[in-house]
Amino acid sequence: MLLTALALICFVLYNICMGKGQFLGEFEQVVLLAVLRLEAGAYGVTVRQEIEDRVGRAVSIGAVYATVNRLEEKGYLESYGTDPIPVRGGRARRHFRLTQEGARSLRASRDMMGRLWDGIELDTDASAV
Repeated sequence: MLLTALALICFVLYNICMGKGQFLGEFEQVVLLAVLRLEAGAYGVTVRQEIEDRVGRAVSIGAVYATVNRLEEKGYLESYGTDPIPVRGGRARRHFRLTQEGARSLRASRDMMGRLWDGIELDTDASAV
């Protein structure tokens, strides 16, 4: 009981100090950029394909949906449904678009990484690493 209460207090203090969702994770950035590139054509399957094509990394559709759901909860994406596609058994699609808050967060992540990389040159010599 005491441990649970302590864990809850730590969680609350961390989120107050750090701000929930203040920093984007790598895959969150990748998903947001894929949605931005796809514009009106951004739905689960196309987001997955865009990531695989551009990043060269296999991605599960479950990882894409878990991430877009989290990004929508943070207010970085919004979704809307479409009519079912006009084929037998056609299903409606859930499309995604970047919000202004999502664009601000992407810019902040890009700027932060730029400041971190500023003045750093990686030597290709393995002994320098």
